[in-house]
Amino acid sequence: MWSVFTWSFNPPVQALLLELAPAGGLVLSLNASAIYLGAGLAGLLGGIVIDAAGVLVLPEVAAVLVLAAIGLVLTLRAQAARARAGSPALEAAAAD
Repeated sequence: MWSVFTWSFNPPVQALLLELAPAGGLVLSLNASAIYLGAGLAGLLGGIVIDAAGVLVLPEVAAVLVLAAIGLVLTLRAQAARARAGSPALEAAAAD
């Protein structure tokens, strides 16, 4: 079940990254590295939470992390939409 959600999420994220950086090679490599880093840190964070507050707190911590990830994805999608629309603000930020 976990792999279905994980790997069904990854292709849309990669498509979004390719919209933001059409050259893509480095961006996709960093994305894959971030996935593996996240998987590694999940065990560490889970262990810390269990040690500090107990196993019953894990769902709340996971919910906060999911909300943060959703916020990040929505922000990236908004930036991609502005880039497609040719927003002067985004072009100015890219020039800096």
